[in-house]
Amino acid sequence: MRTKLSDIQERVRKHPRWGYLATMLGETEIEQPTAGVNFQGLLLVNPELAGELSSAVLVKRVREEFKVALELRDGVRGFN
Repeated sequence: MRTKLSDIQERVRKHPRWGYLATMLGETEIEQPTAGVNFQGLLLVNPELAGELSSAVLVKRVREEFKVALELRDGVRGFN
């Protein structure tokens, strides 16, 4: 059975504190579970690979990816 992006979003959505991040996921076929945040603010997720992670690890990776994106965005703003 193929894991879909909606399955991954549902797993993230179940987290009481970080569930809102589920609305900020987009699908990719890059060969890693999470592939960074794109210019639209969506975290790119490969559902097949992300589906193999536990829910706790998945939420942790999602949070870390958004944290890195925020740090990069703030760093770029400093060059103005």
